[in-house]
Amino acid sequence: VDFVVFCRPDMLWLMPAPTKSFFDDISLNRTRDIWVNALYYSDASDTFAFLPSLAAAKLYFSLHNLVRREVACLGGPALNQSVVEQVLTRRDITVDPDFWCKDDAEGWSEKILRKKLLTAGANVRYVHASAVILRPPSVPECQCSAPAYMSGWARIPNSHVPMMSCLMLDRLIKQGHN
Repeated sequence: VDFVVFCRPDMLWLMPAPTKSFFDDISLNRTRDIWVNALYYSDASDTFAFLPSLAAAKLYFSLHNLVRREVACLGGPALNQSVVEQVLTRRDITVDPDFWCKDDAEGWSEKILRKKLLTAGANVRYVHASAVILRPPSVPECQCSAPAYMSGWARIPNSHVPMMSCLMLDRLIKQGHN
């Protein structure tokens, strides 16, 4: 295995994804370079990854560095700590109080993925791609054109490529459902 691609199943590629030869030309360290979606300024988007070697794939998928307190915590914006504590208590599972996230932002999966990769010694690299997440409530909706993004509380993509692709797709979806 000399090239691995990870992609969420709810991703929609609006243009062809970069090819292996593209990464062969630009990867500086094939065993450590991990290419992720350039969707956020400083975090590692977990929507897709291009892994130019088996060694890079092992770094990306490894759980070893994930279960360290300086990397991951229990929490995040969608976790109700009191409910989780009740379930864990009923199952006689004790969690060290220091393992809970200090705030919601600390529990974002993108932040955790970046910390995990850096702790493992990976080089987190960014690639702009015309791919979007489809969020299907009653009709499909692009992630970056969702109300949370438009209202400003969620992090906005740092590239016009996914944002414009998403807005165009969202318009087409809405036209098709009218």
